[in-house]
Amino acid sequence: MRFSILEKETPLLGHKVLQASAGTGKTFAIEHLVLRLLTLEDNPFSLKEILIVTFTKAAASELKIRIKNSLEQVLLRQYAHLFPYLQLNDVTRQRLKDAAIEISDCQIFTIHSFCLSTLREFAFESHLMLPQEMDHSSVNVTLLWECKNFLREEISKICTVEELQLLLQEFSHVDGLATKLLDSLYKKAPTSNEVVQ
Repeated sequence: MRFSILEKETPLLGHKVLQASAGTGKTFAIEHLVLRLLTLEDNPFSLKEILIVTFTKAAASELKIRIKNSLEQVLLRQYAHLFPYLQLNDVTRQRLKDAAIEISDCQIFTIHSFCLSTLREFAFESHLMLPQEMDHSSVNVTLLWECKNFLREEISKICTVEELQLLLQEFSHVDGLATKLLDSLYKKAPTSNEVVQ
């Protein structure tokens, strides 16, 4: 079955597997797939809702540059007439303008960077903390902020009133408790071998 990203009739949603060798236009197809998803008539996607995962850092960088260039060129009306799928009106132009502004938030990852990003975002849920050899003096600021946020919002659900009173006797502020909690998690963090197993 022939797949052409430029044809308006080509369906976008659903599962598709494309076999393509080097130089056959995979990057071109992804670049235009993003433009098409941004300008769907019914339920268009925002740039933040689109995830692109590729193999190499070079491919990820190239994709971001090409998507940015395509957005700028379409908004300048240089190439809009060449893309049959693109119906520019005030609404779609605004969507593309918004996407051009949000291009730095475009989620383009290598497989490894996507996995690392997910593990960092869901560090508590995955029970995989940072390795033991991490320098404790450079505790991840984001992780500390998330820990303090968790304590403020969730601690009453996991501690009794008596336990909270004991914690408040030892720690007068949530910062101290969060730092202590993270220190204890780092000490219990699995080694590299344990994570692999």
